Amino acid sequence: GVTECIGTAAETPDPIAPPPNRPARKHEQRTRSFSHFVRSNPAITDEDARDRISLRWTARGHSNEGLATPSITIRTVARHAPRTSRRTPTQVARACLDAHRAKDWDRLRALLHPEARIGTFAGGGRPEHPERAIARLIEAHADSIYHADVSTMVEVDEESVLLHGRVQHRVELGMADVERCWLYVIREGLLYRSAVYRTSVQARNEYTALGSTLGVAD
Repeated sequence: GVTECIGTAAETPDPIAPPPNRPARKHEQRTRSFSHFVRSNPAITDEDARDRISLRWTARGHSNEGLATPSITIRTVARHAPRTSRRTPTQVARACLDAHRAKDWDRLRALLHPEARIGTFAGGGRPEHPERAIARLIEAHADSIYHADVSTMVEVDEESVLLHGRVQHRVELGMADVERCWLYVIREGLLYRSAVYRTSVQARNEYTALGSTLGVAD
């Protein structure tokens, strides 16, 4: 569901509207305190705060500066379910890259579609079971020479994005640095298919010919 924030005490008027009999300065401070809470809570993005989050702000006490202290309980409500399907292919790709760079494999797993098949440079580029792909990434990162960097992203359509970059890796006589393209196919806001290609033309041609599965069944 969608995260809704509900005060633990009795509901009070909207914090953005000046409460009756409250001095303007204190209301200004309270509004800033409310805004700081929204910015500092990692579960709430700006988009969520605008579009999907209902906040009821309750003052349970005051700090030395007289600022209201929020008391917030976060719970899940079906009508406010997170709309992962609203993510663009570029947003999903960036989230996957961030998790990969951080070597946060659980976060990466959470971005994969239940029927995902993932291609990696270390695995030859073809889509395979996600756990096998992640194992290849872990093994590749164990080598200090290995490094993959994405320089550009271009959305092919509403369900796919083409990433262009380079991979540095170990070879028999030392080290090699090669150009590569990754095609990400997104379904329901999650990574459904990915594969690695030598050129963007090769990636686009295969996507056109094979469709969203890239020729690999679920």
